[in-house]
Amino acid sequence: MSNFTWLPFFEEMLNVICTKYDKKSLCEVFHKIFSDSGGREDFLADDTKGLLREIDPLTFIAFFNRNNTLENRLRYCSKAKAVLALNSFVPTDLIGTPSINAQLTWFFGWEKDRKPEYMENLWSFSKRLDNDTITSELFYNVLQIPNVGVAKLTTVMFICKPQKYFSLDGTNLSFLKNKEIETKEFLRQINLSEGFEDYQGLLECLRDKFADKKFYEISYDAYKYRIDNEQEEESHFGDGIAEKKPNYWAISPGVQAGLWEMWKKDGIATIGWDEIGDLTQYKTKKEIKEAIKKEYKPTQEPTNNTKTCYDFAFMLKEGDIVLAKKGNSLILGIGEVVGPYTFEKNSYEHFHRRKVKWMQTAEWSVPTNEWDKTLTEITNSPLLSKYLQIIKYTGGQNKIKYTKSDALAQLFIDEEEFNNIIDALKYKKNIVLQGPPGVGKTFIAKRLAYTLIGYKDKTKVEMIQFHQSYSYEDFIQGYRPNDDGKFDLKNGVFFRFCKKAREDLGNKYVFIIDEINRGNLSKIFGELMMLIENDKRGEKYEMPLAYAKTSDEKFHIPPNLYLIGTMNTADRSLAMVDYALRRRFCFINLFPMFKTEGFKNCLIDGKLSAELIQVIISKMTNLNKSISENKINLGSDYQIGHSYFCPNGEKRIYDESWYKMIINHEIKPLLEAYWFDDLDKAKTEVTKLLNLEQ
Repeated sequence: MSNFTWLPFFEEMLNVICTKYDKKSLCEVFHKIFSDSGGREDFLADDTKGLLREIDPLTFIAFFNRNNTLENRLRYCSKAKAVLALNSFVPTDLIGTPSINAQLTWFFGWEKDRKPEYMENLWSFSKRLDNDTITSELFYNVLQIPNVGVAKLTTVMFICKPQKYFSLDGTNLSFLKNKEIETKEFLRQINLSEGFEDYQGLLECLRDKFADKKFYEISYDAYKYRIDNEQEEESHFGDGIAEKKPNYWAISPGVQAGLWEMWKKDGIATIGWDEIGDLTQYKTKKEIKEAIKKEYKPTQEPTNNTKTCYDFAFMLKEGDIVLAKKGNSLILGIGEVVGPYTFEKNSYEHFHRRKVKWMQTAEWSVPTNEWDKTLTEITNSPLLSKYLQIIKYTGGQNKIKYTKSDALAQLFIDEEEFNNIIDALKYKKNIVLQGPPGVGKTFIAKRLAYTLIGYKDKTKVEMIQFHQSYSYEDFIQGYRPNDDGKFDLKNGVFFRFCKKAREDLGNKYVFIIDEINRGNLSKIFGELMMLIENDKRGEKYEMPLAYAKTSDEKFHIPPNLYLIGTMNTADRSLAMVDYALRRRFCFINLFPMFKTEGFKNCLIDGKLSAELIQVIISKMTNLNKSISENKINLGSDYQIGHSYFCPNGEKRIYDESWYKMIINHEIKPLLEAYWFDDLDKAKTEVTKLLNLEQ
């Protein structure tokens, strides 16, 4: 088999891309080729998640060289040849090409944070790379993009032009060091404004040193040298200094990960200790420790807190990898530090901040005792490689396995009933869980979703709540005012979720509509009232939407999308659901479960006394009997559910005072609404509930 068969392939690819495509059309090609790959999801300008809508040539080509099996990399090359109509043969080897860290492939950040000039500079650079007219100014400008370092940039330059450029990745630099070629000064100069001239100077030095070798042959020799010396198999691209590999850190997003949603949304990592001010004012750990002691007056020496503050400000570097964690049991996400330490005293809390590109968010189980501090360096942890393999294997999806047994452990319905509901959902694709208040409709809906999907993946479950003002424009598509006083066509939440499901047909997606009967269903669903039917899914039944610009713009609901609605049967303000909806959904009745062993065990787990457990079961059963027997005004649809009394995990004592609080603040208002024309009756029932002696 011949070696270096890849040499003409990527060079032609770059030329075709730069002459025939732009950032949007290339992105369409990207999604076709890498449809089964991770790393395609972006945080969009409206702060929602969605697939990338633009891409540059460097990122596109980098995807062919991510850490992956040779078989997969060549398979993507084969797809690219077909889609891009390349003349070059599909390579049979990729010998001498550095592999790029899969988590650091993008040359740009999230769309919501992306400056327009970043994408412009990347395209300008790519075109000049194609026609061999790179300038120092453009080289420097690209290196100023937060996600770009010398190693990553020169790697893709080398892949595209292997006769002309040389990759300054970690493997090659180790090899050069072994050959007594000093690179530190070159690397320092390369990051400066005239860096491209210095890079060319280094290339000239290599040509002199290896007169009988091509750059790609030197790269292959470096690879063999690394294997012979049992060095790491992947090049890490961190802060732009190619010889420096990233360090890894575990960090907590506040108490019980309470700040995690903010971290993801804002692309940050933070720590507390706000009162000691900007950490850059301190020169030593000792000064930080004294400041903590002065402001917080701890009872013990604040050794760990001091180290956390010092490491966060001075040791955590751009390019380092951080794993957000919850306690010692879960990793919530993995990200790259892309900004320096800042002190933002106008923030609501946690003034000490770093910009982080959160590349994968999930819930991976990692029971360990060594990550128990707020911030811990874990670069040399024996567990690190194991959990990085898990994260890499799942591709960033939230794949905590979730089975029927997991659901039944949290619910009070029996296995047969649960199986019937799942079967109905699989067959009909649309169900409504209906029942009186407090029976856990929403709680059950989420567990049904996770069971159907097979693992606990919040990215594949969307939940909204209908109300009287909810419209087709909110749900599907409509015009919305922009900052210029004009109107833009915006896709609604269901439209976006359908698109997401269509692009991942191998997995199931569940859309939950809470209080489905509160909305004007004909108005909200519009023409989709037909498309949601289980036998009207897929492209065969696609149709134009109300705001489609042309008749060729058609929409369909994919077969892997399931709908779960919830409906409160005790809501007097609502009309009955019309026949059109009832025909398209399977309606499942849910009831109070006070007499079940599951409910009783739930109270026992909450450490309620046996006497109080009996009081709750007895009194609520009697109340529901009274409500059900009132056939004229109430009936079984108005019973009161068990979930009001399920301990919610708060650290409190669930005693008689807690019980009375639930009666007064949760149950009493319901009864007063039920017997609004006979408040004495409501008062009598409340008195019975509060009288623990009877």
